[in-house]
Parts: sequence; C-alpha cells; structure tokens
Amino acid sequence: MTAATRPDLYLCNAYRHLLVALALVIAAGRPAWVIYLEDECPLPPDLRARLARACPEARLICSKDRTQMAAFMRLPGFVPGILRRNLRPAPVWPGLIRPGRWRAPLLEGQRFATGHVFHAGFFFSKVVAGSCDRVVLRESGLNNYITLPVPRGKALLRGLSGLPTRAQVWGEDRWIDRIEVSRPEDLPAPVRGKGHGFRLEDLFAALPQDRARALGAAFLGGPQPPDAAEAKGTYPADLSTGGPDALLLTQPLEDIDLCSAAEKRALYAALVTVLRAHGYRVHVKPHPRERVVPLPDTRTLPAEVPIEAWPLASAQRFDLAVAYGQVGFSYIL
Repeated sequence: MTAATRPDLYLCNAYRHLLVALALVIAAGRPAWVIYLEDECPLPPDLRARLARACPEARLICSKDRTQMAAFMRLPGFVPGILRRNLRPAPVWPGLIRPGRWRAPLLEGQRFATGHVFHAGFFFSKVVAGSCDRVVLRESGLNNYITLPVPRGKALLRGLSGLPTRAQVWGEDRWIDRIEVSRPEDLPAPVRGKGHGFRLEDLFAALPQDRARALGAAFLGGPQPPDAAEAKGTYPADLSTGGPDALLLTQPLEDIDLCSAAEKRALYAALVTVLRAHGYRVHVKPHPRERVVPLPDTRTLPAEVPIEAWPLASAQRFDLAVAYGQVGFSYIL
C-alpha cells in the first residue's frame, strides 16, 4: 500500500471525539480506522451499530487503553510501573523499545497516513504515532490550554527524552506534528507554533446535509421531531407547552471532590427550581460518566449524546445553556 492510499486513523476516548472523528472521515471521503478507548465511557453496542451505518467509510474498533498497556508491559513486576509502561524488551534481545516502536496486534501491521489523537496522555496515543506518517493532536478540552506539573518519577524519563522536567503541555512531544484547536492563540507558549485553527461549526457546514443528519440521528437514536415538545411523553404534563427552553449540562462534580453526590443533586435541583420560576422548560444533559438520576420537572437527554450533535438531527434550539464548572461550547445551540 502506497502512502497515497493508506487510511487515516482516529484515536478517541469520548463520545464528542467520536462525533468529530466520524465527521472528519465523512468530509475527507476516504477510508479510515476509528479506534475508541472505552476506559471511561463504554460505547453501547446499539450506538456502535448506528454509527457504523452512518459512516461506513470508517472501520470502528473498540478497545481500552489499559488493555493495550497490559499487552505492552513485559518487564518484570519489580520494575517501577512508569518504566514498565514505557519500555519493553526488543524482539531481538538485548535491547528495549518505547511504545512508538511497538507493533500492537490491534493495528494488524497497518501503516496509516495521518493519525488524529484527541488526548496525548494516553499510552496508546504513543503507540499509534509510531504507525502514522504524521500526527495531529485534536482538541479535547481544558487539557489543551494548561501547563501540568511533572511528578518526580516521570521527570527522569522526560529528561532522557529531551523534554522539560518541570512542566508538561499536551502536544510538546516530537511525534506530534500539528495541533488543531478552536483557540490556537491560547495554547501554551511551547506548542503555540504547532497550533492551527479548527472550528467544529465549519466542519459540520461542509458536510452533505443528509450525511450530517444521519450522523446526528445515530447519536440521538433517531431524528427528533421539529418541536421536541410535541413528542408524546417527552415532558411532564406541566412542561408540555409554552415557555423558553433552558439546557442544563450537569457534571460529575463528586468525582473531582467538589461535593458529594447528594449535594450535587441538591445543587442542580435548586437550579432547576430557579429556572422553572423564570418560566423555562428545563432539559438536562447528563455527563457520560454520571449515574443518571432524573431531576423533577425536567426532560432528560441521553447521556451518550454529545451536545454538539444535537443541531445535526434536531430543529429545536435552546434559549439558555447553564453549567457548573469549566465547560467549553464549540457549537452554537
């Protein structure tokens, strides 16, 4: 297979990543592999089947980062974990290889044109990079724009690799050739030169309308009615008609020790009460990692739906969006 005919590869670990990856595959109009890491947000079989039908150009593969890491680690158990995750005996001993030189069985010996990774910190991102002619780091959220401290044990390996030992930013690795984000001017200084602008709304606008609708409907489980309030049973009785619409995006605040699960529910319930008092119908979009507990007097949207997919398959728009915590909106609802 020549360089011109090699497929692209997309490595995702969240539903939003899947949406962007499949939209990019459709826009490119060429075969691609899409690998979804299920460590945090498993991909339900019915959703996987719908996505495969909506984007037949993509070969959709599911795995876990920790599964691939376990397959790589072959040093004895007494070796520190950070070394076992980054060094493996070479096929011909003596010698050690890094993840980028490991030919993971999952990749079937395939060479790829462009690798698109959404999070540089995953183990399998480094493995994928070694099988691609070039690598693009795509936006995954706040991680792209901040500088992270380096743990002491990791500092040694970074120093041996020629990387800064005191601070880390996503995209600084030599194996990342380009960074595509919505705000390249806000990237940390060490990687700003790799930054290029990418707007999700521009990507969606470039898709054929029927393909965009099919992709959005695959995530939503089917096309939505022109006015979702007309769907029987969609709302509690007193929410079925009238009033502006508010979108409440919840977060797993208890996972980052901001509050307990009970306190979080009380917090969001109080917010619903305020919104209802102002005449809003409230639609709740849970985070995929949350255990969904419906709030009273609200309509709950599927947790696995990236909210960016909503405009592709639904004519309904929201008058107000509300969230606690740091949430980025890359598409106008």
